[in-house]
Amino acid sequence: MPTLPHTKPSTVIAYRPQLDGLRFGAVLTVLFYHFLPTHQMIGRVLDIGVLLVFFFVLSSYLITKILLVGKERGLAAGYSKLKIGAVFLSRRTLRIFPAYYFYIFILLFIPSATYVRENSATFFLYLSNYQIFFDQEWGELTAHLWTLAVEEQFYLFWPWLILLTPNRHLPKMLFLIIACGIISRAVIFGMLDSPATQEVTLLVLTPTCLDGFGFGALLAYQHYYGNSISYLWKKVFFIALPIWIITLFLGNPAISIVVDRVFVSLFAMFILEGANIGYKNMFGRMLEHPVVLYLGKISYGIYLYHIFAVVAFWKVFAKLTAGRHTFIGINVSSIADFLKQPLVSFLIYLGLSIILASASWYLLEKPINKLKRFFVYNSAKKEALKVQEPEPARPALLQPQPDSHLAQPKENVKL
Repeated sequence: MPTLPHTKPSTVIAYRPQLDGLRFGAVLTVLFYHFLPTHQMIGRVLDIGVLLVFFFVLSSYLITKILLVGKERGLAAGYSKLKIGAVFLSRRTLRIFPAYYFYIFILLFIPSATYVRENSATFFLYLSNYQIFFDQEWGELTAHLWTLAVEEQFYLFWPWLILLTPNRHLPKMLFLIIACGIISRAVIFGMLDSPATQEVTLLVLTPTCLDGFGFGALLAYQHYYGNSISYLWKKVFFIALPIWIITLFLGNPAISIVVDRVFVSLFAMFILEGANIGYKNMFGRMLEHPVVLYLGKISYGIYLYHIFAVVAFWKVFAKLTAGRHTFIGINVSSIADFLKQPLVSFLIYLGLSIILASASWYLLEKPINKLKRFFVYNSAKKEALKVQEPEPARPALLQPQPDSHLAQPKENVKL
């Protein structure tokens, strides 16, 4: 079993810009899925929606690193684990709640958003994933909110699991979490009538998402101790990859629902590993492009508002062209046909989503985010407790290889 190294890990987190680039890439994939007819091509083999697991792996990776470092700093500063958890939840609340509740508030006044008004309590309590599953109804403007509900439920219990579990026992706990996610999908699939044909899949339920969070946390645990993914795990992944491809083409829904997310989670781990090291090729330069980094920063808003952008665009278009046969000298139906072309509509929706997300960031999220300075893991007076640590010994979790750049971050960022 894995053992905890005797040397202390570093209590700083280096800023990895390529992670912001990956964050935008993940959101862009969702927009491709919603705005382009992917179901006519790739969707015949792979449900692109399963790639949303990347969000869970990335979120768990980042959050677990923050919690591990916050735990180290807070305990060194004399804070209780209860206070450390309260600080974490306060900071998450300031980051997540404002834009989300602003969006829900807007939906309450949109005539077509009857599903939100009828089930406002579940949306306000971040329980919409269970609501849409049991109702088997997505809702016009709420189909994407299930992922935010899952993540918020994750934020509520995860800090206590990380804070209350001794670090030396965390790997065992994380493997148990992964097993629970896989087993829950198999059990729930077996309990349901015709689960493969349901409008809302069982994969929106939080227990079925646990393995993604577990894999992200495993990677965070490794990087916390300055380790990288071992050769053994890489070998296992590349052996398993062709097996997964075969299962995709077999088209067995039971196998797909149970194992697809495992492979996507493993794939996400390797992508995140590369981003931490830093891709040196064209892919890396693209991830670090200033425009991509900005879009990564506002990616939460892009994801939150992107469906609203579609509805808003066509509402405005309908009002501008109401009662007209021509608009700016062009036949209205011809304009509509042009705007409905997949590539044209995608660019319009993406542009509007970016505009809405930018406005939300500068007018709402960023000002409130500044309040995080009142919630820190250690006081300024005790900041001197943070010292440069030697590279720690390697825990046996993943049989890691030396990776000194992870143990010696060049730039610190606020948690």
